[in-house]
Amino acid sequence: MGSLDFVGDEDTFEVTLTAGTTYTISIDPIGSGWEHSSAPFVGKVEDVVGSTVHDYSFTTSRPMRSFTFTADTTGTYHFTVRGHTIESGPDFGDGEYRLTVAED
Repeated sequence: MGSLDFVGDEDTFEVTLTAGTTYTISIDPIGSGWEHSSAPFVGKVEDVVGSTVHDYSFTTSRPMRSFTFTADTTGTYHFTVRGHTIESGPDFGDGEYRLTVAED
């Protein structure tokens, strides 16, 4: 479980993955503090050497809160969680969430 504490905050998690294995990455807002337009999403995934293998910018469409990913290399991957706001206000872009990385 994580928490984004202010608009623009990011959290990064390290997860060890196995090469050739497909995973479902999901993020779920917890509680009522999130507005529909600001719910958290996985914005970036970096592989074991720091190369970006998934980068999502909210500028073009709604972010996916769940997606599948196949690890190319066994090792530690970094998942960055972001909150997005398309409006301003006290309850946009912050709150608790649960990040799940599950083997398919």
